[in-house]
Amino acid sequence: NYSDPEEDFSWEPLFDGDGLNTTTYTTAPLDEYDKYYRLKATCSATSDVSYSTYVFVPMFEPPVVSLVSNPANALICSSGSVELSVTGSDIDQYLWSPGTNLTPNVNASTVMVSPPSTRSYSVTATNASGCTATEGITVRVELNPTATTTASPTTICEDGTVVLTTVAAPVPAIDYSNPVVRSANSNSINLAIPDATNELFSTTPGAVVNSALSVSGGPYAPQAITVHISTTHPANSDLEFWLQGPANCGTMEISTRNGGNIGNYSNARFTAPAGVLPSPPVGSTNMSGSYRAEGNLSTGINIPGVGNPGPLSGCPVNGTWTLYMRDVAAPFLGSSAGTLTNWQIHISEPGSGNYTHTVTGGTGVGTASSTVYSGTSNSTGQIIMSNITPGVNRSFIVTTTAPSGCTTTSSTGANITIHPLPVVTCPGPSSICVLDAAYTLEGGLPVDGTYSGNGVSAGMFDPAAAGPGVHTITYSYTNVNNCTNTCSFDITVIPDTDGDGLCAPEDDCPTVPGQVGSTCDANPGPGFTLGQLNGSCNCIGVTCTTDLSLDITMPTAGLLPVWELRDRTNDVLVQSGGGTFGNGGTPNQQLTCLPDGRFYLVITGMPAGGRYVLRTAGNPGIRLIDNRVAAGGGNQVVEFTNSPAALSSNGPVQLPVGPTELLFTSCDKYFWKKGEFIVVNEDADVAAVWVPSGSNAVQSSTTGYDFWFYDPNGGYSFIRQRRHNVSDGFGNVGSSRTCHMQVNNWAAANWIPSQQRLNVRVRAVVNNVPKNWGPACRFVLDETLALCPPTWLMDVPGNPFISCNVTRAYNTQSINRIYARPVTGATKYRFSFNNAELSTPIVREVTTYYLTLGWGGGTAPILQNGQTYDVTVQAFVNGAYCVVGQTCSVTICNNPPCNQFNGGQQNSAIDTPVSNASLNMWPNPNRGDQLFISISAIEEGVTTVSMDLFDLSGKRMVARTIATQGGNLNTVVDLNGDLAAGMYLVQFTAGDRTYTQRLVIQP
Repeated sequence: NYSDPEEDFSWEPLFDGDGLNTTTYTTAPLDEYDKYYRLKATCSATSDVSYSTYVFVPMFEPPVVSLVSNPANALICSSGSVELSVTGSDIDQYLWSPGTNLTPNVNASTVMVSPPSTRSYSVTATNASGCTATEGITVRVELNPTATTTASPTTICEDGTVVLTTVAAPVPAIDYSNPVVRSANSNSINLAIPDATNELFSTTPGAVVNSALSVSGGPYAPQAITVHISTTHPANSDLEFWLQGPANCGTMEISTRNGGNIGNYSNARFTAPAGVLPSPPVGSTNMSGSYRAEGNLSTGINIPGVGNPGPLSGCPVNGTWTLYMRDVAAPFLGSSAGTLTNWQIHISEPGSGNYTHTVTGGTGVGTASSTVYSGTSNSTGQIIMSNITPGVNRSFIVTTTAPSGCTTTSSTGANITIHPLPVVTCPGPSSICVLDAAYTLEGGLPVDGTYSGNGVSAGMFDPAAAGPGVHTITYSYTNVNNCTNTCSFDITVIPDTDGDGLCAPEDDCPTVPGQVGSTCDANPGPGFTLGQLNGSCNCIGVTCTTDLSLDITMPTAGLLPVWELRDRTNDVLVQSGGGTFGNGGTPNQQLTCLPDGRFYLVITGMPAGGRYVLRTAGNPGIRLIDNRVAAGGGNQVVEFTNSPAALSSNGPVQLPVGPTELLFTSCDKYFWKKGEFIVVNEDADVAAVWVPSGSNAVQSSTTGYDFWFYDPNGGYSFIRQRRHNVSDGFGNVGSSRTCHMQVNNWAAANWIPSQQRLNVRVRAVVNNVPKNWGPACRFVLDETLALCPPTWLMDVPGNPFISCNVTRAYNTQSINRIYARPVTGATKYRFSFNNAELSTPIVREVTTYYLTLGWGGGTAPILQNGQTYDVTVQAFVNGAYCVVGQTCSVTICNNPPCNQFNGGQQNSAIDTPVSNASLNMWPNPNRGDQLFISISAIEEGVTTVSMDLFDLSGKRMVARTIATQGGNLNTVVDLNGDLAAGMYLVQFTAGDRTYTQRLVIQP
């Protein structure tokens, strides 16, 4: 600040700068070298010059600064944050700008910024020398996408699917994680870079020159810019380079006076933002390699002659980019002019991406399919949800991610209902013979579902249609929510390997027609030798076990029809006959025999009006088929098929005859009506399976009785199964409930036809194993006749008032009354007596169902001692007499002994009756211990006598077979105290003769 009017002062730099005629001097921008200056004083009068000592100005390097962001691309979504950290060296202080939306403070080395929109941040670092360096970064803020999600349908079943449709709002599909590089190349050029000039100690920078390249890109701001520079230059350290964006939208400093005093730019690459690149070197002879640009995208720079329009961060990629350059120093001697031989620019801009949609939450738990995309940039996505846990108010949340990486969530809302599938169970596996009839499938639960599979039609399985093999049957059930579930089970159809109409396991001889015990020809060849298959399925000759009589009654004399008895299992002809002359009007007995087994009868050539009965031999024998109205031509009982095959009819001739028989009052009744109960005598084995006091649910479904109704002429054939677990409309009286079967209480398709003469037979079934069929009874359903039914004298075995085929004294004692079967609703009864001695019947009408004998001649003609009368009874119902019932005989015997066997005897052409036989039975009344029996003059050839004892209900209590000796029977029967006190009826059968007496058991 010194001044002297006689002296002039000026500063002289040692190397550069302009001296100023002032005592105060401000230099031009200094480079990295230390500087020396001195003050020159010139006397204005003498021009003498003097100098001060040199002033030393040391040069200090600015700190090295670089910015690192986390995330690395400094890209955040709305309401997000990014961490900015300063890395470098020689830094003492930090100053961030702007200071808004920044924590913890502007002086921290690491800050967290949360700008609401895209914003540039810079940090100025200061070292101990007071030198500063500034680095900038642009934090890009992308909007979170918006999306909506809908579900369809909103109500499904557990095995159904829900389609989630998510639609994102249409925003630019910018993907910063997948940048696209746009490039331009000047190729080989020769652009002169004017050299700076020196005048004395003063340097003038060379002129600024430029080179422009056109970049084809998008409207997006650049993410990164790399500029390649190649020059020839003897001293590259005095070159400066800048970059200008399209239409002067922004500027950036690339490199200023780097390199050495000697060297070129050889494809030197400068990149902003810096990342982890090194700073441009100082002192290197050549500039070659990759460096960080000295400027950054978020900080503009003044270009001489151009100005500073702002940073490049706001420029579009598309457009003309211009490289500016100049030489700022000159050597002491010569020149250092350079040439730009090539430059390139590579700009990274955001790529285009797609949306993604992913199920990430909600109250619904299920399996998501792969997303199916559509729309611009996959803005729409569909996801199929399956295996969803049942429940109501279910929802799903879908996360939508934009190409920028920003996300949003959308929910279906709690409006989805998932109905559980019904719990469906199937029956276990089963097997059936291929020959069995189609049957209704059952056992699938809940009921009312549907069955499908091979051989299934309308809920029925047909083994023939399915064919042999294992068939998987599917049961489907749909509940009230229209949800369907299924289960499956196997039915094995067993083939008939030997063609005998049976399958395993019923066919115990699967390679030979028939079963163990089946009839066969024991001597193959001409003729027939009766045999049976033994346990090894070999045919062994056998003898008959049961004598049979086929009683054929012809309307007139002529040739008898031809008959055959064939084995049911293999159709082998066992016995045959007929075709010979027969009498008319009386039975023609065809005697034959059979071994134990199952057979069927075929009759051909029966004349119209004929009839026949097949029974066991003896009188009366056990009926097997009773055809009182045989059809002309052929006759054969139609078999009924059931499943399992063991429960099919399997032949009407089964030997030995089964023990199960109808009650006396249910046999041969010809005026049945719907709803009445037909009753069978109880089988002990069936009764043993009954659960006392148990409900239907615990009773057996495989134990009970089978009632077979068939027409002997063919046609109608039906087996009604009665089992313990079904009441059939009868009260729960214990095991005997199952003995009662209600007529036509089943599907109408199989109802018993009206006024058709049928047979009915019963067999016991225990755990689906049937016994043989019992005796045959006649059966007629006649609703009209049942309205006013016929009646006759009491003939029920065991009834204390039995009056049919009896002897009575003609007096008024009650013991000699005769009783009719009572008829419900009858108000009086008409008894008619007739025999060959009477010109007109004797008729008595009474208001009771019994008639007291011994009336006087003034009332009606009296009954004569020693005579036998045919007696009929009619009941008076609803103002009219019903039709006459069966005829019974009553013998009047006032002074015993009388011939007490005149009534009730039955003669047969098989044996000749004897008239002087007698029966004695004592003591009577009896204490229930021992009963003495004596029968004399038994007809010749009778070797056994059968004894049956019945209670008052007709139930057989005792059955014995007793051997005779010399035409007489004298024996003692042990009753063993098994009979309760009361009245019983004892019936003896000896050949053709039947003896009946009452027995009273007293305590």
